[in-house]
Amino acid sequence: MLNRIVHHVGSAYIHRLTRAQSERQSFRRMNERPVEYAFVFSWLNRLQPKTVLDVGTGQSALPALIRTCGLVVRAVDNVRDYWPKGMVNRHWLVEDEDVRRAAPREQYDVVLCVSVLEHIRETAAAVRGLHAYASAGGHVVITTPFGEHGHPNVYELDGSYGRDNAYPCRQHSPADLAEWLACGFDLVHAEYWRAFDSNTWSVGPLLRPIVPSDTPANLGCFVLRKSATEL
Repeated sequence: MLNRIVHHVGSAYIHRLTRAQSERQSFRRMNERPVEYAFVFSWLNRLQPKTVLDVGTGQSALPALIRTCGLVVRAVDNVRDYWPKGMVNRHWLVEDEDVRRAAPREQYDVVLCVSVLEHIRETAAAVRGLHAYASAGGHVVITTPFGEHGHPNVYELDGSYGRDNAYPCRQHSPADLAEWLACGFDLVHAEYWRAFDSNTWSVGPLLRPIVPSDTPANLGCFVLRKSATEL
């Protein structure tokens, strides 16, 4: 009886919450997620993993969607440092864990880091953490602002849509990618996209994301494999 009452009250609250969120919607801008999520699911299909770790989930439904594909999923985020007002993900359990200080109790076939790495100041420590979470021979999927030239925080630039954000946004570069690989990865695949009509992420007119031909990219999607020497 008590369980039924709790279920009824909880269901009513969730229904009220989701209705309010639905009714408050307004269009802001099309962003890069269709490109990034398409990349993620395409590679999950190719790699056929059994276990997945999603790093930096926030409030997204990505882990829940991956679970519908049949995989075993865990989600973590550095809640205490990056969500000062607290954070609740109504789609999936997100555990408070800092990838920069990874001491994983288990490892995963695939580790996802979707539009997260650019917001972590200690990038090298974060990538070493991703490496620690990946199983021997496992894969890490990273999507992040990426261009010919890096920048420590594009949100500081004039014209950036993110100037009001409290956290930084790094544009990574080929030099950064070389540092990631030096952590013990092989590069399996890379895709480059252009989402802003400039050489810099978040600056200039927004584009429908395209694969650039004769213009620089400002978004990179990467699949890294934990080196064979780790086997």
